[in-house]
Amino acid sequence: MITDSQLNGYAERVLSFMQNSSDVEIIHLQLLAHTVKNDHIIEMFLSKLSLYDKVRVIYYTYFLSKGFKQDDIFILLDKIYIYTVEDYDEKSYVDLECNECYSDGSVECSSCDGSTRDTCSTCDGEETVDCDSCNGSGTEECGYCDGKGTETEEDDEGDETEVECVHCDGEGTEKCNSCGGSGNFECYSCNGKGFEDCNQCDGNGSESCDYCEGSGQVQSDSEYYTSHYTTYRTTLDNLIFSFEEPMESDDRIDELEYEMTLSSRMGHSDILVSDIDSEYDTDDWDRVVVVINAEELTESSGRNYSIF
Repeated sequence: MITDSQLNGYAERVLSFMQNSSDVEIIHLQLLAHTVKNDHIIEMFLSKLSLYDKVRVIYYTYFLSKGFKQDDIFILLDKIYIYTVEDYDEKSYVDLECNECYSDGSVECSSCDGSTRDTCSTCDGEETVDCDSCNGSGTEECGYCDGKGTETEEDDEGDETEVECVHCDGEGTEKCNSCGGSGNFECYSCNGKGFEDCNQCDGNGSESCDYCEGSGQVQSDSEYYTSHYTTYRTTLDNLIFSFEEPMESDDRIDELEYEMTLSSRMGHSDILVSDIDSEYDTDDWDRVVVVINAEELTESSGRNYSIF
C-alpha cells in the first residue's frame, strides 16, 4: 500500500488532469473510475498501483475536488472496503478436455502406430515384384528350340539329326526379354520403397479421436454452475452485514447499495454443482451468491472482513 504522501501526490496529478480536460464539467466518482480504467495517460500513470490503491486514489481525488481537507479525507478513506461476489447461476453440463486426446481431437493411428506408413501390400516390403513373363525365374523357354535344348538339322547325307541349340547353348531357356533376366521389377505400388502411406490415416500418422469425435472436448457427466465474479467497492456504512452463508435471493445484494463495479468476468466455475450444494446446503436453490473476499483498504479502523 502506498504512503499517505504518495496517495496525495497521485490524487493531485489526477485532479489536475481532470480539471484541464476540456470535456470534463463535473467531477464525480463514476467519471473518475472510468478515466482511471480507460484513459491511456492515467492508466500508465497508475499502472504500478494495486487495485486497492487505485480505488483510494479515485476517492481521494473526488474528495479533494470537493474541497475536503487532507485529514478529513484520510478519515473517510478508512471506511472504504473492497469485496468480491461470486454468483453461481444456470446449472448446465459443460465441455471438458478430452482425456483420450488431450483436447487435440486426434490420436496416434492404431494401424501404423503413428509411423505414417504400412508395409506395401503389393510387394510385402520386398521392394520388387516378380516378372509375370518368367514368374521370377529370369529365364523363359527358348523360342528357337521350344525348350528342348536341341534343333533338328540335316547332315551331309540328308538325314535329320538333333544338334545343340545355338541360341540357348542347349539349355532350353534364354534370358527373359521382359525383365532382362533379373526376374523382377521395381514395385509399381510403392516405387521400390517397400512401404506405402497408411490407408487408415492417409499417411498422417493420426486419426480422429473416437471418444470426442475429433472435437477435443467431451461433455461433463456432472453439472456445473455458470459463475459470475464481480468486485465491488463500498463504504463501511453500506457494508451492513458480513455474510456467513450464501444469499438466497437478489435482494441481499441490493441491500449493499454498491457504488461502482471494479471488475467482472463470466464463465463456468471450476466447482461442481454437487460440491457447492454439499458445502452450502443449497440443494433446493436455483442460484447461489457468495461473498468470497472482502478487505479493508486501510487497517486503521481495526475492522477486517474475511468471508469464506
